[in-house]
Amino acid sequence: MVYFTVQNTSGGNHGHQLKDLLGGITIGRIFDFEYVHTCYPYLDFFGLGLNELTVGEIDEKIDRLRFSGPFWRGMNLTDAQDTFGRIQAKYNERSCLVTLENALRIHPCQTVRWFREGLIRTDVFGEVLGEATRKYEAKHIERETHFDKDAFNVAIHINRGADYDPVKFPKHFSSHENVRFMFPISYYTRIMDQLRHTLAGRRIQFHIYTEKLNSEEIVTAFGNTNDVILHVGQNRSENNNQLAHEIFDHFVKSDVLVACNSSFSAVASYFRNNRITIYHPHADLFDLPGDRFLATDAEGNFDTSALNVTSPLLKALNGRPLS
Repeated sequence: MVYFTVQNTSGGNHGHQLKDLLGGITIGRIFDFEYVHTCYPYLDFFGLGLNELTVGEIDEKIDRLRFSGPFWRGMNLTDAQDTFGRIQAKYNERSCLVTLENALRIHPCQTVRWFREGLIRTDVFGEVLGEATRKYEAKHIERETHFDKDAFNVAIHINRGADYDPVKFPKHFSSHENVRFMFPISYYTRIMDQLRHTLAGRRIQFHIYTEKLNSEEIVTAFGNTNDVILHVGQNRSENNNQLAHEIFDHFVKSDVLVACNSSFSAVASYFRNNRITIYHPHADLFDLPGDRFLATDAEGNFDTSALNVTSPLLKALNGRPLS
């Protein structure tokens, strides 16, 4: 038996850390390793360790191996097979614990194409998405939101904060395929206009979440819009875990999530099985199944057919009819 655990040693905030954890879990799924949870108080909110063995419960006498990144964009399959396939064969009849650290990742979305092309045998993406969703729901099903139960709630993450600095972070403004790319306000208004048109007859509430730092343009654009509620929160530098958890919970439980290229909302996509997410394909999130994940172009246009009145997924949301 090959056990594995993930140590979050690569820094960053919640989204970054969840990428490391989900990326490690994806490696374990591909090679049929048994997950063992390493506890981190600020991450345990997300439920991925629910009902799992912990490192302290593993026999201290078994072999212990460590593998380190970083692989920010994710390991390719050939390198992963060379590394972990040998471990799988070597420990066929005895046990070891593999520790993955320092952003040693395979992003779940990488496995979509691998499964489609027959390079891996199981739908790892579907398994990771389903498991993350089930665990989160089991942990937080009773947690209340500030959403109006009689409205169709759309959560929109507009990333600004300290990342909104073209001098210090030119990559955040150079290509829409980059992580943390700063979309203009027009990108979000285009998405919102399409939702209003497609869901005509439905009362929509748009909930926009952003940090206080560099939020002025967002407040000006949406502060007096009737169907928009602004949630301007503390800055990430204040390390308010409670607020981060509250926002993430609303990302997960919204009827539609509009994720940006920020790790925080992008990774929330993996906790939303059977809900609709609108996202922009970029370096860390791409190739998602088009029935639940609607990809935008650089201007915010997306295929609205998954949101028409005949969509079983949309009709099933919270059991609420469309009209």
